[in-house]
Amino acid sequence: MFWGRDGQKEGISISLVDKLFRRDLIERFMGQTDRRLRYCEDSVCVIPCLMEAEVVSIVNRPLYHYRQRAGSACHSTDIMYLEQFSLFYQSIVCRLDDSMQDFKRRLDQYFVSRIYEGLNKMMGLSLGHVLPLHIPPTAKLSADSKIVIYGAGVVGRDYHRMMQLICPERIAGWVDRQWEKLRDENLPVEPVSMLLEWEYDRIVIAVLFEDSAQKIREELIRMGIKEECLFWNPPETILD
Repeated sequence: MFWGRDGQKEGISISLVDKLFRRDLIERFMGQTDRRLRYCEDSVCVIPCLMEAEVVSIVNRPLYHYRQRAGSACHSTDIMYLEQFSLFYQSIVCRLDDSMQDFKRRLDQYFVSRIYEGLNKMMGLSLGHVLPLHIPPTAKLSADSKIVIYGAGVVGRDYHRMMQLICPERIAGWVDRQWEKLRDENLPVEPVSMLLEWEYDRIVIAVLFEDSAQKIREELIRMGIKEECLFWNPPETILD
C-alpha cells in the first residue's frame, strides 16, 4: 500500500472505485468510517479491508476512467485540511499493533508527504510552493557543475526551489515541454529546445519514476544531447 518497497512505483490504490469487495468485509468497515471526514474517507475504509482480507487479487487492466474536475474536493482549497488528515491518520494508526512497525513507518511517511502537499497546495496559503520535499542530487555531481533541471512537475519544482535556496549559482536553466502553460504560473521555465543553445555540464531529469526518466533520456539523445550529460536517480526526500 501507499507505494512499492523500492519507493519508485505506486503501491496498491487506496481508492474504493477500482475494487470489488466481499460484502461482509466492506459493510463492516464502511460503517466505521468517521463521518467528519471529507478527505481520505475512501482510504480509512479500504486500508482496513486490505489488512483484514484473506485474499487480494490484482487485475492489471484499466477498467476505470477517472475524470478530474477542477472544483472537486481534491482540487479545492480547505483551511481545515490538516485537521482532516489528522482524523485520517488516527483512524488508521489505532488499528496497528506492535508487529506492524514497517506498516506504521510507511503510514507515517505517507502522512507527512500529504501534509507537505496540503501546506503547498490545499490550504490556500498565499506563500506558494514553499516546502520542498524532494532533495536535488547536487551532492552526487561535481561541486562546480552547472545544472539544467528537466521537468517542472512536483520533483522539478522542489529541485529548483531548493537549489535557489542553497546553490543558485549552479542553476544553468530549467526546461519543460509544457513551458508555455507553466509560464502562466510565473515559473521561469524555458522550452526544451534551449538545451541546444545553453552552456551547462549536466541535465538533471526531475521525475519520480525510472521508466519516465528513460523515455526522456531517449528523447534527448535523439535531439543530439550527449548521453554523458544526462543524470537521473531515484529522488530522495527529506523523509529519507
